[in-house]
Amino acid sequence: MKNKTECCPYCLPQKVKWHFGSKISYYTDKIKNILRFFGIDFYLESTNIFNDLFMNFLRVVGLVKYVKEIEKGHIKNRHLIFFNEAKKRGLNIYAIKFLGKYTDEFVLILNGKKCFYQGNPLYILPHKLHINIDDKYIVKKFLKLNNLPIAEGKVFINIKKAIDFGQKLGFPLVVKPRSGSLSKHVVVNIKNIEELKEAIEIVKCYRKDFIVEKFITGRLYRATIIGQKYVFVCEKDASNIIGDGVSTIEKLILLENSMHDRGEQNDKEKTLHKISIDEDFLRKQNLTVQNVPAFGQKTYLNDKTTLSSGCDIIDCSKETDISNKNMFLNIAKIVNSQLLGIDFICPDISISYKNQISGILELNSLPYIDMHEFPSHGEKNSVANMAWDLVLENWGQPPFFVI
Repeated sequence: MKNKTECCPYCLPQKVKWHFGSKISYYTDKIKNILRFFGIDFYLESTNIFNDLFMNFLRVVGLVKYVKEIEKGHIKNRHLIFFNEAKKRGLNIYAIKFLGKYTDEFVLILNGKKCFYQGNPLYILPHKLHINIDDKYIVKKFLKLNNLPIAEGKVFINIKKAIDFGQKLGFPLVVKPRSGSLSKHVVVNIKNIEELKEAIEIVKCYRKDFIVEKFITGRLYRATIIGQKYVFVCEKDASNIIGDGVSTIEKLILLENSMHDRGEQNDKEKTLHKISIDEDFLRKQNLTVQNVPAFGQKTYLNDKTTLSSGCDIIDCSKETDISNKNMFLNIAKIVNSQLLGIDFICPDISISYKNQISGILELNSLPYIDMHEFPSHGEKNSVANMAWDLVLENWGQPPFFVI
């Protein structure tokens, strides 16, 4: 395990030194689930009336400012695409700064009415989620109940019970935190009991409860559904290079990083980021950055399919089989979400999920929608434009709440 002064190797490329928040979330999630059982939705945002009164007070005392222009490099691209699209349309929109720093919150004033939103304007469309879609185990049970494909698995706190279950389920396996994002402390393709024990040790550093599930072989896809109407699909492929028979891995990485408009890891205004090299991952393949891959040989450089690690985003919306699209739409409707990300694995997205081994891995309430607008390969989709169309179509209509 890591020294206290070092970044956690299982959270890289995100630089995390401690996991206090994720460990505490186990207990806060328990409280939230109890409240939901009694019909109290802990995630319901404050009404716009309260927001307006509170924000006006903070503006009067000088703690909050509304700004019409955003300085370069201060807002993540996943939020910036909506702000820029609103400006392009001539909408009266402001970014909110608190104590001189951007908050990822915005206010839109239209036809004499006002509405606040955080990050993505789709969140102000009227909806109330039927489940906590960021709880991976609740999602797994919910999807199974609706006869949708999943990776078979269970949640555990007890290590011995988890190991016994894993052995009965059969290798290969996946171990992951019950809640979390960006592949933090997720271990995949576990092939034996020793690897399973190590994976559980890794996940327990992050959070008390964890999931052991069957590992499904295939390509990883992200489907994003907006307004329960539009479906966009892309393949997420871990950072890689293709050999030319002459260049070293190091040189090929430099070449790849110069293409596809990739930014540094801390560049907020870029969707695609430069490749992050996992030296340990290379060593497991008996490789170093000085190796010369054969012509056409694909070499993976990281086992994480995250944007910050330099993964490829390949648009495949048009190639996606219609039954798969209908399944994704159906999931958005049954959970009642206006914006939903679905991580789906299968050998080929152009074939119906009914005709191949496939599984929904998890749902995401805060998907990186800009992936579809700025893929590394394939067609760009104007998701921000479509999102604003939906918002403006519903503006001021019950139960859409504006003031």
